[in-house]
Amino acid sequence: MRNYDFSEQALENARLNIEEMKKKKIILESLPFKLYIEPTQNCNLNCIMCWKKRRRKKRDIKLKMYNNIVKELFPFMCEVNFFLVGEPFLAKNFLDLLKPIENYSFLPKIFTNGTIFSEEIYRRLIELGFFVNISFDAATKDVFERIRVGSKYDMILKNIEKIKTLSSEIGNKRFHVRLVITAGSYNIKEVPKIVELAHKIKINDIMVLDCDMGRPHSYNLMNVKDETKKIFEESMTLANKYKIRLSFPKNIGNEQLLKKNHNWDKFSLPIDKYAPSFLEEYNPVNGDCPHPWIETAIRNDGTVVACCQKLIKMGNINRHTFKKIWNNKRYQKLRKRTQYYDCQNYCLLTRNSMMKGNKIR
Repeated sequence: MRNYDFSEQALENARLNIEEMKKKKIILESLPFKLYIEPTQNCNLNCIMCWKKRRRKKRDIKLKMYNNIVKELFPFMCEVNFFLVGEPFLAKNFLDLLKPIENYSFLPKIFTNGTIFSEEIYRRLIELGFFVNISFDAATKDVFERIRVGSKYDMILKNIEKIKTLSSEIGNKRFHVRLVITAGSYNIKEVPKIVELAHKIKINDIMVLDCDMGRPHSYNLMNVKDETKKIFEESMTLANKYKIRLSFPKNIGNEQLLKKNHNWDKFSLPIDKYAPSFLEEYNPVNGDCPHPWIETAIRNDGTVVACCQKLIKMGNINRHTFKKIWNNKRYQKLRKRTQYYDCQNYCLLTRNSMMKGNKIR
């Protein structure tokens, strides 16, 4: 087991970063305190809401490049996400990516579709104190399997139980499991059912994401915003009753549906000691987008993109150091787009252009 406190170097970087973000500085002295790394773009599912063009380069991240990322960025990070596009456990070198983590104090996170249970991998994740997000889009079997094409509802539940059993055996309080719902018109009615299921299987954390296809689409929640608001409110009531942590998107399209989108202050969880709220509280709402300041993402080929939206290319670490990319003209231009919807529309225009096959610089 490793030391769970963030290093002073990482904390000082985060303090300076948040200060510079609030002042809307264009050229930064700080580095981001959140990092996304893409282990692979390979995936074993064919989910209905997934945009396949995001997964063109189906190869694993090269260890030499990864080790350069480790040296340059890991000392300054408070959170590192081993995920962007694809199923990370399909990376043949995934266990190699875990080796340097014990030398650093950040919170490691991962998103997985839950189809793969490897005792060797999960034992290591538990020992390292990972925050594991498992995609879970329906509590009704046929709805789940219609969305997560290639997955099996019963198998996912069995894998979750295996993870919980192994976690109890090892006993690392920092290890945490959260269910993540990608909500669209196709499954919005499933959200309160998933809260009920989480209570039944003793999972105390759920995050709801907005399925935004980037253009007018029948899956987008804006098409059912009145129903969505009602269901969110119903789900929050259930979550408070069961003491389950629950969060929703702050905005659906250009509209804020709920005044308060989470119940984080209602009660505490063991993970709170290791995952301070500032890691997730800076999300876009009513104006400002912090992502060009607080986070960055590096794809499996070394492409640096502005955030987990994966759309705006900022450079490539195989050609330049990250520190040089971090304050280049592209980043400066992006940070001038201080309004969330301005930045969001830029992302949507980029995505739509890519869907039409246009080259994005």
